[in-house]
Amino acid sequence: MPPEDEQQPDSALKADFLEDLANVMVTARRSLADQRGVIKELIT
Repeated sequence: MPPEDEQQPDSALKADFLEDLANVMVTARRSLADQRGVIKELIT
């Protein structure tokens, strides 16, 4: 977030960001659960 003395994002923008973040965290948790908590290195 910007410093308190700077312009702040509006509530709708913050809510959208937090919803997206929550969805990413749920996806990550499911992925880790599917792998029994093992994080695999991807070689590309």
